Amino acid sequence: WCGPGKARRPQCGKKVGGRRERKDQVARLVGREPGWPAVSGQASSQAMAEYRRMSMNTEKIKTLYNALCLSQDDERHCIIVLKDDAPEWCLDFIMEIHGCYLPNDWIYQAIYTLLPDVIELAEADEDMETIVEATASRHELVYYDDEMEWLASCPMARTAIDYVIDEGYTFKSLSDLIQAAYHQTITNIVEKIIYINDDEKIAA
Repeated sequence: WCGPGKARRPQCGKKVGGRRERKDQVARLVGREPGWPAVSGQASSQAMAEYRRMSMNTEKIKTLYNALCLSQDDERHCIIVLKDDAPEWCLDFIMEIHGCYLPNDWIYQAIYTLLPDVIELAEADEDMETIVEATASRHELVYYDDEMEWLASCPMARTAIDYVIDEGYTFKSLSDLIQAAYHQTITNIVEKIIYINDDEKIAA
């Protein structure tokens, strides 16, 4: 039971649709064409893991992390910014994650916070699916205040809420809905990070 003030996993909702359908939906979210190696059973899982490992550019992800830093814009407000000598592709990539939204402190902070976990899991030779799920599970909202703060500060929140509702999840509470939308937002950002090498526009 998810009590007041406790983290609520998106698994509290019931999902309609198969695993393959979900993979294709995630693929579309990160700008990839649906469809994975056409093999079944254990061979399919092994082929998937190998494909994902080969597609990941850990050094590029480290470069992005090292290009970000903490900056103080006044006495009480610290923000994440790109360093002056950051490669140009880093800004292009961050703006790609922003999508149609203007530069936003929450998105910068999320990228900066998620990157160390992605790097750690990648260096442990985890496959991409594990990296996505493990990273997202480390960054769940814990308290109601966190949920309200996310709704107020993240420009992606409304879109994420609409998405999880449209996907066929059912929720027992507003908090469960917010948790699922937050989880989806974090998952999308991590997916973008691990596929950083697949975007031809993001040149080294």
